[in-house]
Amino acid sequence: MTSLLDAIRDVTTIDLDAIDVDVVTKYAPFRDMTCNQFIVQSVLTMPEHAHVLAFAVDEALKSAKEFGVDVTDSTSFEQLVVDIASVNVIKEIKPRLHPQGLVLLQTCCSKLGDVNDIVKHCEQIVKTFEKYGISSKECCIKVPATVNGLKACKLLSQSGVNTLATTVFCTEQALAAAEAGCVAISPYLNELDAHFNRKFYVDYANPAKESPGVKLTHKIQRYYRTANIKTQVKAASFIAPIDAVAMAGVDAITVGPTILEGLANTQVNDQYSVILKDAIAASREQEEIPEQITWLDEQANRLTAAMEDPQVKRLQGRANEVFTNAEEQLRALAKVAILNKRQPHPESL
Repeated sequence: MTSLLDAIRDVTTIDLDAIDVDVVTKYAPFRDMTCNQFIVQSVLTMPEHAHVLAFAVDEALKSAKEFGVDVTDSTSFEQLVVDIASVNVIKEIKPRLHPQGLVLLQTCCSKLGDVNDIVKHCEQIVKTFEKYGISSKECCIKVPATVNGLKACKLLSQSGVNTLATTVFCTEQALAAAEAGCVAISPYLNELDAHFNRKFYVDYANPAKESPGVKLTHKIQRYYRTANIKTQVKAASFIAPIDAVAMAGVDAITVGPTILEGLANTQVNDQYSVILKDAIAASREQEEIPEQITWLDEQANRLTAAMEDPQVKRLQGRANEVFTNAEEQLRALAKVAILNKRQPHPESL
């Protein structure tokens, strides 16, 4: 019998949505590794990584000038500590990926109000990766697919920085991300709140035929393939293994430990065979190529209008809010680590 994990791998690249050496080893192979502020926070609060934030504070104090960060600006300095800590746990995973695999880290949603602020922080992340042995060609920065986020992706792509447009909730965002030169996009199958409260999750019998998020992602995949667009679809936001099954046939999916375990431990049966068949067919159908327009001109009026759709606006706004909260919690961890460094040890009193 074939496991769901193997059946999906036959037609779709599976990436790891975690920073976990045990998981990357157990369920290998993976091409890329993705993460966000929640994943980084969960790793940095583990006992075995207790030393990482202290190390990051020391490194940030030594290299703040190199990064153009004022140590008296608490928010900027705390974020530098977070970036250094994040990169140093991620680099444990890099050797266990495909030789051409990327490690992906997400920029701050608090920067989304200004294109230049987004670009500056993304460049800081890339510089941090480079400082600790991962080249700019081996890393990719996840940027929320707001209008400003996509404009920033365009500028970053032009300067050679790999970007992924994340929290994609409509085709217009996907087309703008392709125009921006993003390496990949991550359409969200499920809204972010479904990860914390199952009342937001709908358990479809056949998501490939019924789920709006799944159908949108397949539609985007068909657009890209029909138009020979190089930007890859890397589907995200899985709540149950059946969600991943319904994404068979797209370029890639990025999956966390719980979903990986469910896929590995479940055999393909008649029900899953139907979903796999429907999903693969949905990803390979021809799609009418949309009108060739410019999404990311100076005003980006068409993209802005598309993102004013009430559902898209709600989903994007909530995602930005949730990730901003997680970002603030990470900086709070950094703040504690900084204060601990500044307090004298009892033996020195």
